[in-house]
Amino acid sequence: MTPLHRHHRRGMTLVELLVVIAIIGLLSAAVLPNLASSAGPRKVRETARSVSSFLAGAQSQAIGSRGGAGVWFDLLANPIVDDSGIAHAIALDLSLSEVPVPYSGELANSRVFIEPIPDAPPSPAASNATLAFSPSGSCIPPDASNLLIRFGTSESSFLFGWTAAQPNVGFASVDASRNQSGWNTAWPVTGLPGAGQGVPYEVLMPPRKNPVRSLTVESGMAIDLTWTFIGSDPGNWPDAPGSTLTLTQPVQLLYSTTGKPATVISNGSVGIPMLEPFYVLVTSIEAIQEGTAFTTSRSYWVAVDPSGGIPRVAEVQPITLFDTSLVFPTNRAQLEFTQQFIRDASLQVGG
Repeated sequence: MTPLHRHHRRGMTLVELLVVIAIIGLLSAAVLPNLASSAGPRKVRETARSVSSFLAGAQSQAIGSRGGAGVWFDLLANPIVDDSGIAHAIALDLSLSEVPVPYSGELANSRVFIEPIPDAPPSPAASNATLAFSPSGSCIPPDASNLLIRFGTSESSFLFGWTAAQPNVGFASVDASRNQSGWNTAWPVTGLPGAGQGVPYEVLMPPRKNPVRSLTVESGMAIDLTWTFIGSDPGNWPDAPGSTLTLTQPVQLLYSTTGKPATVISNGSVGIPMLEPFYVLVTSIEAIQEGTAFTTSRSYWVAVDPSGGIPRVAEVQPITLFDTSLVFPTNRAQLEFTQQFIRDASLQVGG
């Protein structure tokens, strides 16, 4: 018979086990710090892409809709104050902003008449006018606020309101915040009710927030609108950052039914036409508090250009490359320097 050979399974000795543990420890010491240092920038980048995707989704929602759509930025009730004492307008939550269909009266023949000049436009210096609506009952509830009115086929819109005491009489005025004046904004030509031809009208209703369609940024991340300047150049450089923005009021970016960026609303107002790119800074709360959002490449700009509306994402160019003594922009040239990468990205794609 063939003798039975027993095979003994040899285990690891204590010395071998200690060697393996030592190797694992060395690898951990070499690799884990690199992973930890890259986790922050990667998290900011993914947050910026999420914000960009949400903006793109709102644009798609607006295309073909009856009133338009947009994005609602809810600002924190308690702004974050950085180490230099600057209070920041911070959003952690975004929601879809739905624009109601404009109100044009209860009947197909609803019209509005401009007073007090029945047969000619208001004089060039006129900045307001009285409106008479026909037929009776054409007005919407008087408790509505932040309304605009548009006459006929004109693209110009005016501030609009009325009182409950005169439900068929309203008033309109030019909006100086949108650079309107009686000299550059044309009023329609109508006569008095019963003596002239009125014009159709559209009352532009304020948008509504849809809390179901929303996005909350990742823990520790934030959207800083302090440097956005609300889609236009307020001409206040080098005043304090955010000086034209009420830090706790919602900000809304609205798209028209064609998907083109149309209006930016802030400070509880009726909004202004979007004339320049809309920039939001995506970074970490820690970077905002420490004032390092502009001194490293760990922050991102998300931009929407008014010509196309497609959101872009790119890193912040560190402002220290402009001037090693700077922590944050103090004038428009410095701000645009930090936006160089995002501006180049927009030019390359023709946006």
